[in-house]
Amino acid sequence: MKHLSAILIWALIVFHAAASPNKIAVGCGNSIFLMSTVQISASVTSGSEAAQTIITLTVTADAPVSGNQTVDLDVSGFDVFPSDYLLSAPTITILDGETEASATFTISDDMVFEGNETATISLTNLSAGLTLGMITSVNISIIDNEFCPSFTTEPDNVTIINSSCDMGCSPAGGEIIAPTGSPCPAGSTIQYFDGSSWSYTLPVYDQDGPAQTISTRCTCDDDNTYISSESVPVTTAPASCTPITCYLDQDGDGFGNINVSQSSCNSCATGYVSNGLDCDDSNNAIGSSTITLPPHSTLFTGNVRGYTFTSPASIRLTSLYVPTNASGGNQSIAVLKFNTAVPTYSTTTNDFSILYLTQNNVETNAILVDIEINEGDIIGILGQRSNVNSYGNASNSFQINGITVPFTRLGMQFPLITTSPKDLWVEPSSPNISRVFFTYCDNSKIKNLTTNVTYGSLQDAIDAAADGDQLMLLQDIVEGNINTSKSVCIEANGFSLSLTGTLTIPNNKEFCWLENTLVVEPTASIVNMGTLKNNGTINYLGGSGFFANQGLFKGTGSFDGTIINIGTINPGD
Repeated sequence: MKHLSAILIWALIVFHAAASPNKIAVGCGNSIFLMSTVQISASVTSGSEAAQTIITLTVTADAPVSGNQTVDLDVSGFDVFPSDYLLSAPTITILDGETEASATFTISDDMVFEGNETATISLTNLSAGLTLGMITSVNISIIDNEFCPSFTTEPDNVTIINSSCDMGCSPAGGEIIAPTGSPCPAGSTIQYFDGSSWSYTLPVYDQDGPAQTISTRCTCDDDNTYISSESVPVTTAPASCTPITCYLDQDGDGFGNINVSQSSCNSCATGYVSNGLDCDDSNNAIGSSTITLPPHSTLFTGNVRGYTFTSPASIRLTSLYVPTNASGGNQSIAVLKFNTAVPTYSTTTNDFSILYLTQNNVETNAILVDIEINEGDIIGILGQRSNVNSYGNASNSFQINGITVPFTRLGMQFPLITTSPKDLWVEPSSPNISRVFFTYCDNSKIKNLTTNVTYGSLQDAIDAAADGDQLMLLQDIVEGNINTSKSVCIEANGFSLSLTGTLTIPNNKEFCWLENTLVVEPTASIVNMGTLKNNGTINYLGGSGFFANQGLFKGTGSFDGTIINIGTINPGD
């Protein structure tokens, strides 16, 4: 009978194996268990360091397993190291009676230039109840977000040499040798610190200007290891002075054009002045409009008063002045932007930003300022001479850019000379406001064609836009750093945009330039991690900046410059 039982068991094994070719039946004494085949899959097959993408790896058995079963995940790939990723579990356990288990593969932002890499995750070291199926590995593309330094100009007072040891960075890279010696060892890639963030761009050097101090970081990828160190600050220009920004004064009226400036030492060059307050630099006058306030009626001593209004246009305040009807004392003035409507007394609010504050200012005449206000901003202005307010009856209408605007009494229960703005309120029933004059320029530079609201800067317009909005230039614009936090398209409207800082396009955002010329100044850069669509002209002037494309660069327009590309370029798309 024992021989007969063995024959029956073997027949059963052979029959089951023939009926289920993906299974292997194993006999052990008088017991039988079946092996499950396993395969691996990934939720996505690519990710980026910039997004620190999290990818789910799933191991699936073709039938419920018998007993807890384990399988290891092996990560391999050329130039792929543990610093490139975080694996939540190197061993996956499929519990008894279950068919699958998962782990996560998170891409790390390792701060090292490596170029794009491919990580292969394979199934290995299967426990006794498992066998490999058809799909035993998956490939994950890792998109790098570091770029090589690129130097196209060399300052007079330093020497730049190529010395990158990263083979993918050999065409560029570099090292500064300053008068005091090299901040980085030979064979290293260098980064520069501008005071707020690390960058691969060469800092702006004023050849005739003051001594400039920068810090550097050296990174080197040599045979699968890297060194990261920060140097001591390096003085890069042998001069001494007080740096100031000067503005072109073409019409000679003593007021400069804010859109045309240069850095100078100690004093401004001929044709430049230290303020940028001119509205029109061609008519020998500052060109500012002055708000018309009611005549002085009474004095109010002690707590500060003022007024609030909603700006009907984008304007730029150029001066502020409390008249001497109040007293001959020093001036205290505050300009505020409220985030929500100001409540009626005795309810108060602190939901505001202080755009400008001066306390106990000895200036007897108008105080020059440069304050940008966008259309729709709720603005409050407070002002006293010493602790005295000059009241005027505000029942008449006020005009800003030819538009009638109501002014409402604003106050706080403290004198401004000793207390910063807090606990503010309005009193609509009171006819009196505290008189603070201001002059202003029309500052409508950008218009949102979707909402018809104007703005004084492209960044403000982008921040206030919704994804997909179209913006239109209303004049030639010079803009510093631009972060495209929203997907927008720019209609140039016959004007041009000059970029002096860095245009950053994040992942999943699109910046499209529809026409005319986008000028990238010598110190400016473009970093595209999303989509840059150019249907106009991008004129890259070269210099210390760069155009690094990690995402998609497309369009029917023209581009004049060099691209550091590890993304996709589709001209004509």
